[in-house]
Amino acid sequence: MIAEARRQGAPTVVITNDPDSRLAAEAEHILDLAAGRERSVPASKTYTASLLMLAMLSQAMHPDPQLAAALDEVPPAIERVLQLEPPLERAGRVLQGGAGDPGSPGRRPGGGTPPSGQGDAGDPGSPRRRPQGGTPPSGQGPRLAVLGRGFNLATAHEIALKVMETCSVVAESRSVADFLHGPIAMVRPGFPALLIEAAGPTLGDMRALAGRLTALGARVVVLTDGDGRASEAEEVVRLRTGLPEVLTPIPFAVAGQLLALGMAVRLGVDPARPRGLRKVTVTR
Repeated sequence: MIAEARRQGAPTVVITNDPDSRLAAEAEHILDLAAGRERSVPASKTYTASLLMLAMLSQAMHPDPQLAAALDEVPPAIERVLQLEPPLERAGRVLQGGAGDPGSPGRRPGGGTPPSGQGDAGDPGSPRRRPQGGTPPSGQGPRLAVLGRGFNLATAHEIALKVMETCSVVAESRSVADFLHGPIAMVRPGFPALLIEAAGPTLGDMRALAGRLTALGARVVVLTDGDGRASEAEEVVRLRTGLPEVLTPIPFAVAGQLLALGMAVRLGVDPARPRGLRKVTVTR
């Protein structure tokens, strides 16, 4: 795509952590993340560094003194998140609770293989088996919902991906509006849900959703940097980023990556080398 765009005379810019890559060779301009080698198969620092690079690019194109000052506060915000391992550990345990539930992120058969969501009719999690009345059993369908809105919808996608990669858990990321439009119907008592709640225009909707999920009996974990009353949830982790909403996806992503790390370690799997994954995926 980059090669074709350049052939047609379009300006081409690549954000990469490998300036010697084939992708970089095709571009006219290279923005080198210089984040160092990514040691694990699931990318972590390349994601957060890319977010920061995009923010810096925005600042370069349209200078804003307030954004410039806020960019200087990103490293301290990340440092504060790195001190939150104990509460993130508790949050992970909430999401992995209910080991008796075959759909729980906290239960794995030997060898780290996840339970099947589409087994035969004898599998209580099979879509082909339903109790009378049409109510699906607790093990059916996605077993972790990761929900965000606004700038942090992308954060929900990143955290869900990290949980799937490292824990072999089916995690579905959605915006609040999309989730309320239909998927909320699968929520039953004990269903695990992770909400990304940043201060700003979306805060009220996120807190209302946390209350509704809690009323349905879900195991709700909220990552928040909002002030005032806490959301209705089983576990609330306050990040206190001190950043404008546009920059909060960076520390929120780090918190989610730490959460996924802790969940994988409790499952006894190597989060740096997930089964079935390779560092480079070839597509044609």
